[in-house]
Amino acid sequence: MKKILPILENNVQWVLIGVGVLYLAYMAWTFVINTPVSVTINNEKLGPGEIDREISDKPVATLSTKMAGSRTFQLPKLTWADDFKSSMELAHTKPIELAAKPWIDIPVIPSGGSGGGVPEPGGGIVQPIAQLPTVPPAQMGPLA
Repeated sequence: MKKILPILENNVQWVLIGVGVLYLAYMAWTFVINTPVSVTINNEKLGPGEIDREISDKPVATLSTKMAGSRTFQLPKLTWADDFKSSMELAHTKPIELAAKPWIDIPVIPSGGSGGGVPEPGGGIVQPIAQLPTVPPAQMGPLA
């Protein structure tokens, strides 16, 4: 260690220049020679400038030739709109007669019975509230 330290102290600038050149070479290889931004399409590696050309040459050209043809075709008539309209108008349903049926099974308001409570659906009686509880006034707590 005593022999290496004086050599490093005398030549530290060359060591750092060497590290800088290695870093520069790595960055040039990574970002200039080999583009990190690329896409593989049909087993072909394409960069950002080549993608537009590839798209316009192959898929767009194929689509343009297919659209240039004068072939016509008939669209099938959709029946879902008519089905939806008839179901919204309730054309296929029989109306429910609500006037002939009771609205509830048990009376909610007692008919002057002796208990004075309101019957529950389970069969019990709920007593009316005689007085609401009073809330105590707010008090300031201790300040920490």
